[in-house]
Amino acid sequence: MHNPTLHKFRAEQIVILTDKIQRMEKMPIAPPRQSSQSSINVHRNPLKERSDKEKRLEIDRLKGDNARLAEDAVEARKKTEASIARSRALERDNRDLKAKMGTLLDKLDNDDKLIAALQEQKFRSSAVTVDYLTVGYSD
Repeated sequence: MHNPTLHKFRAEQIVILTDKIQRMEKMPIAPPRQSSQSSINVHRNPLKERSDKEKRLEIDRLKGDNARLAEDAVEARKKTEASIARSRALERDNRDLKAKMGTLLDKLDNDDKLIAALQEQKFRSSAVTVDYLTVGYSD
């Protein structure tokens, strides 16, 4: 669920929108000029042609977008931190389980050695008994 690219993208959007808001707030609000050149000019600046009301609405919309993106960034950061914490907990549990598994394998090896030693002792004991009985009856 963790996507660092999305988090970085949202942070970049916040910075861009903040800069755009600051630039728009610094723009002087002047009434549009009425000239024959402005109607002929094909390369017009749409921000200069907007009315004050439209500019304020755009600024308000951008501020809302900025706030929403900031909240999204905080939420993404929290999710990232939670994901990291879960990952660390799982890694710790995995290390603990590996250590326990190693202990069990060591015990298994020791048990196998003990069983082999007991079987050999039993075999020797039965061989001595058979030898004793064989030797005892031959006398």
